[in-house]
Amino acid sequence: MSVEDEVLPDGTLLINAEDSGNKSTLPFVDVRHDDWFYQAINAVVSGWEIMVGTSDTTFSPNEPITRGILATILYRIEEVHVGNSTSFSTRHSFDDVPSDAYYDEAISCAVENGIVTGYSDTIFAPNDSVTREELVTMLYRYFENLHPDIFWQDTGAIASSFLDFDLVSEYARESMENAVMHGVLTGKTQTTLEPQGTSTRAEAAAIIYRFLNYTERDWDI
Repeated sequence: MSVEDEVLPDGTLLINAEDSGNKSTLPFVDVRHDDWFYQAINAVVSGWEIMVGTSDTTFSPNEPITRGILATILYRIEEVHVGNSTSFSTRHSFDDVPSDAYYDEAISCAVENGIVTGYSDTIFAPNDSVTREELVTMLYRYFENLHPDIFWQDTGAIASSFLDFDLVSEYARESMENAVMHGVLTGKTQTTLEPQGTSTRAEAAAIIYRFLNYTERDWDI
């Protein structure tokens, strides 16, 4: 482990932590330097600029992450750090996503690339909170569909050792297995994953941070 690497309280190794934004100073009064999520939030906000606060002075780490925000984060990764065009051939058909919403283009891109689907052809529910298994699945699909050369295409029996793994939805099993196997997702406790639990903004920042750290790619960050 290099001097720049860091081990979080849950045992997760973060690669090149100093290079991922640790030198920056966050303006948020609700994110302290000794919080377990400080490093991840500092990286995604100050270092990579793929997340923003809920105000100039708050990040709201314990609030739920929403479907619209998560789609926007993936959109920013692809457009800003990968440098790929995020154009889309067909705008989404969701009645609850207005054309002037900040997440409008992001949702169209995510749907077109098979990263997320709506609840129906006309309902996306951008303000609905995201569960832990939904978060991991959207990230997994992002890499699987847009960057299959750098993501892991294997699974193992590690996740099934959690007592509540049978609660993982069928659509999310492969992504959850991969995320646990590679240390991107840790349990809420030593024996539970809580796949149906709501993912907070802090948890989302940490999982996204781990995803980007554990892929073998220069993300230009």
